[in-house]
This record gives sequence, structure tokens and C-alpha cells, in this order.
Amino acid sequence: MRKFTRNMKNMLKKGNKSSPTSPSQSASPSPGIPSEDIPAARTVSMEGSSVAQVQSVALGILGPALGLFKEASVALPPLQAVVGSVFKCFEIYQTISGNTEKLKALANDLTSRTKFLQGILEKEGLESSGEPLIQDLAHDLEKICTNVTVSQHMGPGQKLQIDKNSQTIEGFQKEIQDAYEQCKMKLLFTIERNTETILREFVLQSMRHSSEAFHDSDIVNRTPCHPKTREDILSAIEAWAIDASSGPGYCMFGMAGTGKSTIAISVCRMLKAKNVLAATFFCSRQIPECNNYRLIIPTFSYQLARFSKTFAMSLKGILTSDPDIVIKIPEVQIEKLLIEPWKAVITAAQMGIYHPVLVLDALDECQDIAKVLQPLVSAISKDQLQGLKFFITSRPESKIQAELKAYSASGMKEFILHNVEEDIVQKDIFVYLQKELQEISPTPEQLCLLTNLSKQLFIYAATVVRFVKEPDGMSRQKTRLLDCTKNAARMVDLEALYVKILDDAILTKIEKEMKDDLNILYTIVSVGRPLTCKTIAELLQPEVEVETVSELIKKLSAVFYQVEQHGPILIFHKSFYDFLSSSKNSKYKYNAVTQHESLTFSCFQIMEKLCFNICDLSSSFIKDDDVPGFKDKVSKKIPETLNYCCEFWTDHFEIGQTDQLFQKVQEILIEKGIYWLEAMSLLKLLPRCSKMLDAILKTSSNKADHSSIERIVSYLQNLIRQFINDWLPENTVTVNVSASVYSVQYSPMGDKIGTGCDDDTVRIWDARTGSQIGEPLQGHNNLVSSVAFSPDGTRIVSGSYDRTLRIWDARTGAQIGVPLQGHEDWVRSVTFSPDGTRIVSGSNDKTLRIWDARTGAQIGVPLQGHEDWVSSVAFSPDGTRIVSGSNDKTLRIWDARTGAQIGVPLQGHEHWVSSVAFSPDGTRIVSGSNDKTLRIWDVRTGAQIGVPLQGHEHWVSSVAFSPDGTRIVSGSNDKTLRIWDVRTGAQIGVPLQGHEHWVSSVAFSPDGTRIVSGSDDETLRIWDARTGAQIGVPLQGHEHWVRSVAFSPDGTRIASGSNDQTLRIWDVRTGAQIGVPLQGHEHWVRSVAFSPDGTRIVSGSNDQTLRIWDVRTGAQIGVPLQGHEDWVRSVAFSPDGTRIVSGSDDQTLRIWNVRTG
Repeated sequence: MRKFTRNMKNMLKKGNKSSPTSPSQSASPSPGIPSEDIPAARTVSMEGSSVAQVQSVALGILGPALGLFKEASVALPPLQAVVGSVFKCFEIYQTISGNTEKLKALANDLTSRTKFLQGILEKEGLESSGEPLIQDLAHDLEKICTNVTVSQHMGPGQKLQIDKNSQTIEGFQKEIQDAYEQCKMKLLFTIERNTETILREFVLQSMRHSSEAFHDSDIVNRTPCHPKTREDILSAIEAWAIDASSGPGYCMFGMAGTGKSTIAISVCRMLKAKNVLAATFFCSRQIPECNNYRLIIPTFSYQLARFSKTFAMSLKGILTSDPDIVIKIPEVQIEKLLIEPWKAVITAAQMGIYHPVLVLDALDECQDIAKVLQPLVSAISKDQLQGLKFFITSRPESKIQAELKAYSASGMKEFILHNVEEDIVQKDIFVYLQKELQEISPTPEQLCLLTNLSKQLFIYAATVVRFVKEPDGMSRQKTRLLDCTKNAARMVDLEALYVKILDDAILTKIEKEMKDDLNILYTIVSVGRPLTCKTIAELLQPEVEVETVSELIKKLSAVFYQVEQHGPILIFHKSFYDFLSSSKNSKYKYNAVTQHESLTFSCFQIMEKLCFNICDLSSSFIKDDDVPGFKDKVSKKIPETLNYCCEFWTDHFEIGQTDQLFQKVQEILIEKGIYWLEAMSLLKLLPRCSKMLDAILKTSSNKADHSSIERIVSYLQNLIRQFINDWLPENTVTVNVSASVYSVQYSPMGDKIGTGCDDDTVRIWDARTGSQIGEPLQGHNNLVSSVAFSPDGTRIVSGSYDRTLRIWDARTGAQIGVPLQGHEDWVRSVTFSPDGTRIVSGSNDKTLRIWDARTGAQIGVPLQGHEDWVSSVAFSPDGTRIVSGSNDKTLRIWDARTGAQIGVPLQGHEHWVSSVAFSPDGTRIVSGSNDKTLRIWDVRTGAQIGVPLQGHEHWVSSVAFSPDGTRIVSGSNDKTLRIWDVRTGAQIGVPLQGHEHWVSSVAFSPDGTRIVSGSDDETLRIWDARTGAQIGVPLQGHEHWVRSVAFSPDGTRIASGSNDQTLRIWDVRTGAQIGVPLQGHEHWVRSVAFSPDGTRIVSGSNDQTLRIWDVRTGAQIGVPLQGHEDWVRSVAFSPDGTRIVSGSDDQTLRIWNVRTG
């Protein structure tokens, strides 16, 4: 501003020096008012009065008041330049009226207003941005003064009646004050929009909106009307917009191709130039963010916050108190995001005479638009948004018109674009064609013919122009123009024109090329969002190369375009999509079901690239945005094509569903479901997964095998809910590089702890020191869900999501034998029999299996009966019975020798049963459930004993009896452990707190003095069972979640199984890891258990196997125990150590012979 002032003063001084000096300029003016303050360039002559006389009278009578005005104008050079003209007007009114007091009051008012403007500029730091507004004010004042002098025809001394004089002065005063008021309001608008700090700190970070829907978005090629066209229509809209007395709404309806959006763009530019464009939302079928009705109000609100500081401040308070408003129903959005903050603007009375306009274009291209249109129009009709105006365009669809006409009495103006007289429209089309085709030099006859073919459709004319002007040389362009006009009979309407365009681009090729081109064409109109040529080609590989796609887009530039050279491909107009879908089009009509089925298979093929920790993040406990180069890692590891497939595969599946595709969906969800959730989390799209899975359920509801996909979807839905509630906003979910504990168990002697983790490993820890013993036990290929020590503490068994169990040597960490295979789904739980000869496993294949702990062989047939995944299994202390818990909400007791179910299922839980355990005397069973409760059961009768044990605030993930049977410990997703009195059911003491994430596994030491817990925070912790205090530091080493832990029978060791696919053995005394990790499983280790003699460990894994390990050497004993058809959830040894029972997601339990496997 200072530089501007200096330059203006210099300019004025130069102007004064260079102009001729009149006698009046050499006369001495009144003190304090130099003659140069009335520039010669601004002097206006008056008939019968010299300049000197004018100054003499004006300064003599009104000098003090005008002097103050002049002084105030010094800081605003544009105003200083018109001071002379203002003085001259004062002299005129003083001469003809003699009303000095009124003129003095006006001069003082001008001084006050000038100082006010100066104060605003300095206070708000708007010296630079305010310069044009002060120049506009000076221009307005000069214009007013010129009109006064030109209209003055009275001679010197001529008088008028007092009342007329007053009116004349008041008219002059009103014009001057209105000019100042307009400048003031423009400055206030500038201040209102100067909200960058507020928005950067809060609104911009928290408001989800669609920038793609802005009228000036560079994502879409939105162009205004051609100059000299649509002038009457635009003038009428402009008049409505600036007329304060006109209604709040202007609805323009028009058939497809009549130019609604083009007019809307012109309206936006016109309103923006007048500083009254507040917000825009341009709907588009092909861009997801532009056809989502839920984003309309947040996008309006976001832009209004940029438009008005008061609005932004009010919005900030609203979002602070309820940040979830942006995802609520439109009625709530309108109330909280529009009405309330707009009331604050009205209350502050800062809008003045201006009525900001919001533009909503192409309602017909927005899905479920009625859901937002009805409450919005209702609010407008009730004057809840008084002062705002809405310009709306749409095709004349009955539902949309009905919503808008229901409130027509409120002043919603309606304009039917396709009712404009054809000759008026064709005149504009002729002008457009003449200008656009001028380089080709069309004849008047050709222009008239194309104009007539266009009828009233601007889209026809625009498409012809693009077709003729395809970028392949002037000669070819002239040939196409001639061809179009010669074959006009074949181009009678828009559909015929589209056929002509496709014929020219495709029909000249050989059959294979034609087939590829049509595949590309149909893919472009089928995808969920605009994609690049490279992505289209990758979706259609190996048949199509990227060069083929690029070449076709060039040939079809009349209907497709790219904003940038390598940018996404967009369709110029929705009418082309309508044409391809039309039943009238037999030549190029595409089969939507076939195309979407093919695209779904393509998505699945590309999604095979999804894997564990796809972005190689170092820890799940660092916020994503705090990871150096996080966005670059995501874009590199999840490139555009994989990104698209993860986001839109369900959209294609819904349309292209077939039996073959339905089977493939089950496979992809089982094999890649968790990795898909991880990818969507990395892309910040995890909340969308729930609705995508809902769509899968709805689509497959009539399929014969609906129940199987329902279970898979239910599992993934629960994961999504967990992560959204506990984990989502800032960290990547589910599978990540940092290990989380899934299972934990003391060794029989209590000196070691075994854990199963999400990093697919089993780890062994020193129970006393907390140190990891050796390296992680590796071998599983998926999460280790359960681990258990053999009764003698020499072995660890682990169960994993890789559907296998593995047995490990608890001393050396070596895998013993081969994986125990047989389960057909995740192994959820494993345990040794009390004698260490058997292992039982439970699986998602709905079975339990019993294994020979020595050989790894499965004993007998799978134990079947559960109707959903088997999540946990346990042997009775005498080894004669097995208990299993399942996602079917029941427990079942089995004869360990025959595999027969004993009695009826134990029912009572209201959600999945996650963990079961026998009391040391074998008379009772405790179960933990996702219903947040524990329940105790009578083994003999199957009846529930007492009331449920309540206290946890989230799912109960693991339960265990103390060795004396008087206490129960439970671990929960609420991050706590709780100890319970078995006799009374009361909680003992306060919750054991310390873990930073879900507690997935708990176990008592053999002497009952300590408790070990494993958590998704990647640590094990040892607790004093009497005081609840944590002993030592957390045991760290696993590289993923710890799924299962178990004490060795002597309590000296702990075995752990992890999602890092290893088991580890730990020294309970030192906390050190003993030996190297036990490796062999090919997935997460779900469950581990020691054999009764502590010499072996059995593990159950997601690789569908169990493995037996030598505790001393760490070697795997024998081959993996195979048989389960899903993840092995739980494993346990029989009391005599000769058998192992396993529970699996294949819904079976299996009993294995430890010796033979």
C-alpha cells in the first residue's frame, strides 16, 4: 500500500507540473489546503464561475469540513485524485441551495467513511488486495460528480425552492453514501474470504468434500457458452441473481444435449466476477465424488466457509462438537452444515445487499438425489437459508421436478430450456459452428446443413465439431466435413451421429482389432471412475496394450477426452453412454452383465498381488502420516490399477454376477480378504469396505452356498468394526509388520512362555526376565493363532491360519517333523492332552481334529457338529474329554477316544465363543465370548453355573483357570486382563492395565503366582497374580501380533505363537528368548501348547496344519499334521501327552496321535 501511495503521489505531482497553470491555481487558497490538492486534470469548468471562485466559495464556507475529508483521503491516493471533483459538487449545491449545515454533515460523513475504509485496510492487512476496490470507489465518485456538473444548467445565483434543494442534496448524498457502502461491503467480503488460517487449521482438515465437483475443477473439461450465444438466457439469470427481490431459486430444466451444464459454467463465471458465487457442485455420473449425494451439502459448506469468515468460525465450532456430521443423513447435514452457520452470518449482518448464489448442476447425474433435494428445498421454502440463492439444472425427470415444484409457491423460478424457440437456438448454434470451424472454411450451405441437423441440441453441434476437427491434419478435417454434409441423411439424430463416429474409428479394422477396440470402449463406459489408458490396458491384459488404448482414444476424440496427456479418460456427454445402453442401438450395444463379469475377474487377478504388509511399514504403532514417505510408499506399492480393483471390484460383481464368479468371490475373500482390508486402510478407504461387503451379501442371498460366504463376510465385517472403533483413523489395520500376540501360554514348569503371533512366528520367552529365548520359530505361512506347551514342557504345538499345526522343540526352537495338515480353514486353537501324547485342534472348517503328538498323524475322523468356525479347544485334565468353543455361539464336549459328541451343545452366549478352558479338576469349563462375558459350565450336566461374569467393555478373547481352580483370568479387546473368583463370580481387584492394544491370550503359571498375556501391541507381559502388578518389562521380539502363549508344565518357559509365522520359547526367569524362532509354518501361528512333560510344543496355524516341536532343540518333530481344511484356531495336548486335539475354521475338531501324527 505504501508503494502504491508513493507511486500515485508521484504521478499526481508530475501531472500538476506538466499541466498549464491558470490564474486560479496561482492564487493562495485557504491555509492548510495546498492548491496542488485540486489537480488540474480533475478540474471541471462551470458556466459563469471560474475555478478560483469555486474554490473560494467551497473552501470559505465548507473549508474545515472538506479539509478533514481531504486529509483523510491522503492515505487513499485514488480518492485523493477525485477530491477536486467532490469539492466542485459541494460548491454547486452550496450555490443553488445555501443549505450549509446539510453539506457540512455530508462532508463530515464522507470523512468518517473514508477513515473507516482506511482503518479496515490497515487492520486486516489488505493494502494490496484492497487497492482495486478503492480505485472502483474513486471511479464511482468521479462518475457521480460528472453527472452533477453535466446536469447543472442553472445560472449563477439561481435559486430553487428549499424542499427541492433538500431532495437534490439528499439524492447526491445517497449516491455518494451508496458508493462508499458498496466499497465497504466489497472489503468486508474480501475479509470474509480471507480465512485461510482458520480453514487450514480446522475446516480444510476435517471437512470431507468433493473438489472434483467445483465448477472450475481441472479434473473435468467444463466449458462455458461460446461468445455471442445464449445471451438472452444468461441476461435473465443475471437479472435474477442480482435482484434482491427475486426468488431464492432458479431451476433450469432441459433435455439431454441442450446445453444446461455449459450455461451453468457461464453463470458461475459471471457470478464469480460479481463476487456473489458462493459454492458450486457439478454432478457427474462418471466421477464417484460427483455423483454421491452425501457430499453435496459438505461441499457447499466447505466453499461457504471459504466465502465467509463468520460462516467458517461458526462451522468450526459445530464440527468440533460433532465431527461426524459430515457422514450423517442430509437432514442433519443441512441443519448443522448450512442453516446454523448461515444464521451466524445473517445475525452478524455482514452480507449487506449481496445475495450469494450456490449452483447445483445436473441433478439427474447424481445417485439418490431426492434424499438431499427434498430437505434442501424444504429449508429454502421455509426461509431457513434466507439470503442465499440457488441456481439448479437438471434433465426434466419427473421425480426431480416433483420435488422442486412441491415448493414452487416459495418463489422457485422454473425455466424450460428445450422450450426456447428453435430459431433462437439455431441462431446460436450457427454462430458456434461458424466460429469453431472457421479454420476449415466451411461454406454457408454446410453451416446451415449442420445447424439444421443439430435442431435444438448443442451437444450434436459440439460432437460434430470434435469429430470433424480430430487432430490428424487439415486435409482429413475437410474430408470429414464434406463427408458429414454429403451423408446428412445418415446423421439425422445424435444416435446416428454416434454410429457414424464409431464406424469411422472401428469398422475399418480386422476382426481381432475390432474386438479389442470394442472391449476397450465398453470398459471405459463400465468402470467406476475415469481411468488412464495404462490402467484400462492393464485391466484388459494380456489382450490389449496401452498403445492400442491410446490410439483408439485419439480416433474417438469426439466422444472421449483427457484433460492431460496421460490423464484419465472421460466421456464428453452422458448421451453417449445412453446411446450404448439403448435398446435402439443394435450395432454397438454392449452387454453390461458380460462386461462387468469380465472386469470382476480382471480385478481378482490383479488383487492376487495383495500380500502381508504390502507397503513394508516398519511398525503399526506409528501413525501412517508420520511414516516418512508414506504416501509415496502407498502409491508405489498400490499403484492405480490395484487401487482401482480394491475400491471397485464389488461394483462390477453386483452387475456381472454368475455362479462361476460367485465361487471366485469366496476364494478371494478367504485368501486375500484381510490383505484387501489392509490395502483399503492404507488408501484411507476402510469405512467403505463394510458397505461393499453388504453388497456382496445382498447379491449372493439367493445362492445355494450363501451361508459360507456369509460367514466369511461376517468375519471381515467384525474386523472392520474393531479397527474403525479402536484403530482406524491414523494407523494401518489388520496385518502389519509389527507383531501382535495372538496366543500365549506358560510352559508346565512356568519358566518359559510361548507366544503365537501375527508375524507368522512362534516365540519362546524366559518367564522370569522377559527376554526372548532364541530366534522366532518360523515355518507358518500365516498368523499363528494358538500355541500350547506339551505337559513335559519339551515341545510346543502351534496352530495357524495357514491351516496347519506345527510341533516345535521347546529348547532348540527347531520344528519337529512336518506340519500337521488336514484342516480346510484357519486353525484357531491347539492344545496337548494331559499325557502329552495327543494334540487337539479347532478350526474355521467347523471341525476338531485329534493328532498323535509323536508322529503328527491324525487320529480318527474330524469331530464334526459345530455350525461355524471352531475358535478354541481344550482337553480335560484326565484326557478323556475335549471341549470346543465356536462362532456358532455354543460349546460342545467330545469323547476324546471315540470323537463322539457328549450331550447337547452348551448354549447361552449371545455372540461368538472365543476361548474355553477346563478347570484343573475337570468339573467345570469357563468360556469367554464376544458378548463381553465369561460363563462357567458344569461339565457333567452342561448347565451354566451362576450368572455371566460381566465387566469387560469389549470382546473377551482368552480365558484360563488358575492351577488351584479358584480363579479365572480373562483377556479382552478392551486392553485389560481381569481376575475372577470362581466361587462367587466376582471380579478380584482392579483390571490389569498396561497393554496398548487388544489382549489376545492369557495363561497362569503352573504355580499360580504369575499370569502371562499376549497382545496385539506386539508384547508379552508377566503379571503378579496376587497383586495384579506387572513384573519386569514387556517381552519383545515377535514381528507381528502374538496370537497364543503357553507356560511349560514346570513353569520355567513360555511358548508364544505369532502372525510372524514363528513360535518362540522364552525363559520365564530371565525373560530372554531361548534359542532361535521355531520356523516352519507358512501362515500365522494361532495356538501353541506344551506337552504334559514339557518336552514338546504343538502349534496350530492358518496354514491348516499343526506342527510338533522339540522344546530342547527347537526342531520340528515329524511332518506337519495335515487334515484340516481351514485355519487351525486352537490346539491342546491330552493329559498323558499321547494325543493332540485341534479346532479349526473348517468347523471340525481333530484328534491326532502324537507318536504317529
